[in-house]
Amino acid sequence: PTFKVIADLGMLNTYAGRLAVERATDAEIAEVRAAAQATIPGPGGDASVDDVADALIRFLTRFAEAAHDRLLAALTRFLVHLVVELEISSHERESDEFWRRWSASAGSLRLAMVERLEDRDAEKLAAAVTEYHDVVTERIKTIPALREARLSDPALAAFLQRAVSR
Repeated sequence: PTFKVIADLGMLNTYAGRLAVERATDAEIAEVRAAAQATIPGPGGDASVDDVADALIRFLTRFAEAAHDRLLAALTRFLVHLVVELEISSHERESDEFWRRWSASAGSLRLAMVERLEDRDAEKLAAAVTEYHDVVTERIKTIPALREARLSDPALAAFLQRAVSR
């Protein structure tokens, strides 16, 4: 189920955070902050669903890349793309405003992750990552299409085909 993928992504991000605390440069942390801020579009703005999806993907991939571990970054990138694809396909008829609100609703949690990274506090960062993923998991569990989504779903076939053929 989708929430299992989110839990796996949470474990990867917790590990990435521990590494990033030690390895990330100040410039990389600034990129993570900018990416987190981009995930919080203002209401009534002009961010499209694609803009919101790209911002979420950019934040989580920049976060993982700050760990300086290529395999970890690649796994994270794949899972983030998978989850975003699941979210969008389950709500494809929703408006851009819906997606702006969806992304902004967890914005403060993403910013808390950045703040703990800026502080270089591995324990508090791990707690912030866990809180973020717990909130996202609970939100996904409230949406039947996401809660019941499986990797075998036809909606994901094209994504998985592209991912495997790269």
